[in-house]
Amino acid sequence: MVEKGESVDIHSKVSVQEHSNEEEGQEENPKFTKRQILTFISLSLANFFDCSSFSLIAPIYPKEAEDNGVGSTVIGLIFGSFSFVMFIVSPICGKILPKVGAKFMFLSGEFLCAGANIIFGFLNKMDNKTQFVVFSFVVRGVGAAGAAAAVTAMFAIIANTFPGNVAKMIGMLEVFSGLGFMLGPLIGGVLDQAGGFSLPFLAVGVAVIAIIIINVFLLPNDDVKPKELGSYRELWRIPAVWFTSLAILTGSLALGFLDPTLADHLHDIDPKLNPTQTGACFLLVGGVYALTSPFWGWLADKENATRPMIVGGFLAAFVSYLLIGPSPLIHLPKELWVICLGLGFLGVSIGCGLTPTFQDMLVSSRWYGMSDDLPTHSLVSGHFNSMFSIGTFAGPVLGGFLVDNLTFKWAATIFSGLSLGLCVVFTIFNLWEFRCFKGRRPPSRSSSSVLIVSDDETAPLLGAKS
Repeated sequence: MVEKGESVDIHSKVSVQEHSNEEEGQEENPKFTKRQILTFISLSLANFFDCSSFSLIAPIYPKEAEDNGVGSTVIGLIFGSFSFVMFIVSPICGKILPKVGAKFMFLSGEFLCAGANIIFGFLNKMDNKTQFVVFSFVVRGVGAAGAAAAVTAMFAIIANTFPGNVAKMIGMLEVFSGLGFMLGPLIGGVLDQAGGFSLPFLAVGVAVIAIIIINVFLLPNDDVKPKELGSYRELWRIPAVWFTSLAILTGSLALGFLDPTLADHLHDIDPKLNPTQTGACFLLVGGVYALTSPFWGWLADKENATRPMIVGGFLAAFVSYLLIGPSPLIHLPKELWVICLGLGFLGVSIGCGLTPTFQDMLVSSRWYGMSDDLPTHSLVSGHFNSMFSIGTFAGPVLGGFLVDNLTFKWAATIFSGLSLGLCVVFTIFNLWEFRCFKGRRPPSRSSSSVLIVSDDETAPLLGAKS
């Protein structure tokens, strides 16, 4: 185990470990145990319903809120409060996770999600506008806190359970995130039509309770607890963490920008689109992102190319937003095929740029001397979720503001410029890190030599090493 303060010698230590692994014919994709497979399936289902909880309210809550006299601005704040609370709570969860245990935090977070969904289904019983608004904020916030705890625990569990395949498994987990975000509104609309406002929230709440019961028995216990918590101060002193965080923030901003703006942008397309066709355009981004994330995760683990993937992904996002506008800089007509090409390309590019970021922060934390154990993994997980959440909160706000003041095509051009700017800044940092400070970063495959999961299925997979 690498001790804190040994950053001068870590390169040689990691190199020795890596050389040893290569001589032994290291397998990057060992056969997973039955417990590992079942653990991933259960986490994926939980991730699906957590993301569904975020998007479930889209087709049904605004009408109920308007019937109670709530204005559009307040409705927007209620929607955005979910991401804002996750931004605040995720780092806290990452800090305390090693002490309370990954299993306990995951189950507790899912319990809050289930309870919040069930209670949210009874908001239509509120007597007046004030009660409705207050309880909407409170219940939405509780659900967001639960989601922050559960997702932070998920990422830490993945990092500990699949140490040699972190990016690959995160990419596969993102499939279920994307499906949850995409199918949440559909589930909400269908169940609302079948049984009224309460049914969608009750159904999702009960489904999450079932997942909790399964994971009580499925997830291994945290038999070994670390003596000390990880330090955010130590993590945040690593320059690479902040530049990777900038990539996470830019990617989530780019995704969130389209939520309140794309439908109006498509409104004057000739011939006019019906609601189903408009919805299909939204699915282009999320669907392609979800479907391609496993490939990007596999590539990041196989080729150990997190940095080139991040730069390449956002360089492609730069082109994507020029097409979505279409930007006045490229003089293309505003036609559906141009916009759809840009939307599909954006899903591919953001997947390429975002999927390796979690793995990259894990590698950077080891390279700069942090221990490779549960406290570090939980800090990185909490930080990642916090950065992503603030982007999904600020993206719609910034996008709406830019469209109101500059039109959509210029707003898309600005987001295109943000992606290009990130590529330039990230490339300059990589050159600085390589030439002037720490030298070449070790490949991510070295993680499997530091943290080893036993093949014995009865061994605790979440135990931290002291």
